[in-house]
Amino acid sequence: MTQEEADNDRQLGLYQIAVKEQWPDIEQVKLIWHSLLFNKELISSRTEVQIDELQKRIAEKVREIESCTDFPPKKSVLCDWCDFQNICPLWKHPKEMETLPVNEYKKDPGVQLVAKYKKLEEGKNELKEEIQKIEEEQEKIKEATIEFAEREKISIIDGPEAQLKVDIKEELRAPTRAEDQETWEKLRSLLIQEGKYEEVSTVHGSMVNYRIKNKIWPPDFIERVQQFLKYQITKTVRLLKK
Repeated sequence: MTQEEADNDRQLGLYQIAVKEQWPDIEQVKLIWHSLLFNKELISSRTEVQIDELQKRIAEKVREIESCTDFPPKKSVLCDWCDFQNICPLWKHPKEMETLPVNEYKKDPGVQLVAKYKKLEEGKNELKEEIQKIEEEQEKIKEATIEFAEREKISIIDGPEAQLKVDIKEELRAPTRAEDQETWEKLRSLLIQEGKYEEVSTVHGSMVNYRIKNKIWPPDFIERVQQFLKYQITKTVRLLKK
C-alpha cells in the first residue's frame, strides 16, 4: 500500500471514528498500517473534515444497501464456506447433479441444454478458425492481384464467372490525433480560425480531402491546409460478377 492509498483508505478512517466514539477526549489518532511481509509501517491520520465526509459517504452507502430489493449472487472463494449452496442460483443445480448416477445425470434437461450449447460453441470456434485461414489466404491473393494489375497496367482482371477490380488511389490524408497530435491540433486550430471547423466535423480526413479535391475552399486556404496533410496510396481489390 502506498501512502496515498493509506491516506484515503476507508477502513482506517472507520477505525478512527470508532476510537473517538469510545474515547471522546482523545485529541489525536494515528492510523498505522503494518505490512508484516515487508516489515514496514505506514502512518496516516484524518482531519475532522475528512471524518465528516467519510461519515456522510458511509451513511449514503447504508441507505443504498437498505433500499435494495434485488441481491444477485456473486461467485467468489467464500462460496466454499457457504452452507446455503443448495438454494443458491449459482450452486443449486450443480450440487443436485453431484448426487445423480451417470445415466440420470446425462438425462437431466439442464445437462442436455449445456451439452448442446457447448457443441454448437465448439462448432462456431472451428468455423472462426477456418474463416481466419480463408481471409489470410485472400490477403495473399489480393497482394498478388495488385502486383499483377500494376505490372500489366490494368484495373480489371477477368476470371471464370467473375472479375477482380483493382483500385489504386493517391490522395491527401489528414493525420489522426493518435498518429500526430501536434500536427492534428495545428490543423484543427487553423480550421477553427478560418471558420471551417464545422464543415469537416473536427479533423475528419475524408471531409478535408473532399473539399480540397473539389476545390470548395479558396486556393490560398487549401494551400495552408495542405501543409498538414500527407499523401497516402490506397489499394483495394473488389470481386465483381460478370
